Amino acid sequence: MVGFSAQEAVVAELEKQFSRLDEAVANLQRVKVNLKRYKASVLRAAVEGRLVETEASLAHREGRTYETGEQLLQRILEERRAKWTGRGKWKVPESPSTGTALPDGWAWASIDQLAEVGTGATPKRDKAAYWSDGDVPWVTSSVVNGDYVDEASEFVTKLALAETNLTLYPVGTLLIAMYGEGKTRGKCAELRIPAATNQALSALQVDSSVRGYLRHFLELNYEEMRKVASGGVQPNLNLSLVRAVCVPLPPLTEQIRIVVEIDRHLSIVREVEAEVDTNLKRAQSLRQATLSKAFSS
Repeated sequence: MVGFSAQEAVVAELEKQFSRLDEAVANLQRVKVNLKRYKASVLRAAVEGRLVETEASLAHREGRTYETGEQLLQRILEERRAKWTGRGKWKVPESPSTGTALPDGWAWASIDQLAEVGTGATPKRDKAAYWSDGDVPWVTSSVVNGDYVDEASEFVTKLALAETNLTLYPVGTLLIAMYGEGKTRGKCAELRIPAATNQALSALQVDSSVRGYLRHFLELNYEEMRKVASGGVQPNLNLSLVRAVCVPLPPLTEQIRIVVEIDRHLSIVREVEAEVDTNLKRAQSLRQATLSKAFSS
């Protein structure tokens, strides 16, 4: 039997070890918070024209012309109009109303101007023909908790696709959760499989040339999206609110440089985050091992 004084020594040693461990864990948690702030600062600098040299500045220095954000926006609208195959006549999306100043060569655009915005549905659960042996991927808002959607939540049948308000969205579609529990609402993910969605998701079909920049903007705009959500106890977004979101649009060549620079910064962030998470798991394992050793002696 361990004597009283020996027990006190064991307790004192445990407290000393755990105090050091707690301090290390606290430092790691602070690193995670700082990484989150750094990521936000990178994204904010990107959409404010401060991350890379603007195309207007480059063009002025090199004595050349360039396609401005406004010209890019008009080209996108013309291409969308030319490809329109929906019901009725093409309806020109409304321009955003904002007076905030932008860098030279940039323009304000609404999501409605940049993308075809739609949603999905949940086929009747009691109709087996819509679900039994289905092979059409169907996703719910839970998928936006990751960056990409590579797997279906469930599968529906081709009959469900034909007879309900479902749309099979192509690879590259950006999905935004309009409602959902916890932090889901307002999150964005990109489809890497063709899939239909339920009604809790808005689907943005946007040209691949501006998709990367728009996705990074939506990531930064997450908190703002949540603020504009409407409703009572559980506020929700809707398609009108999503369409009305204002996007600061740089020239296309500048967008490309911005996305490359964001990806470079965020790649470093992900590496450090992974190392921090590994060390947090090690700290937890060390705590358990220390306790086990102390009480087995």
